[in-house]
Amino acid sequence: MNDGKTMDIVVKSVDISYEADSKGYYRPFYEFNVQIDGDNDDSILIDAMRYTRSLQSYRLTQNPLLCF
Repeated sequence: MNDGKTMDIVVKSVDISYEADSKGYYRPFYEFNVQIDGDNDDSILIDAMRYTRSLQSYRLTQNPLLCF
């Protein structure tokens, strides 16, 4: 918890990792390896399938001629 103060986050690398879901299927995640406030190394995982679906949906509603 940052108690209202601004935190510095430096992204050191980004990888794709896979984790099993509740049914045993492997799902892709964006894994951001970060440094927080200059001393805490940590990882932030973002569901790649969920993000990609929202981005595709956004692009299709904003510009129907845009193709992937």
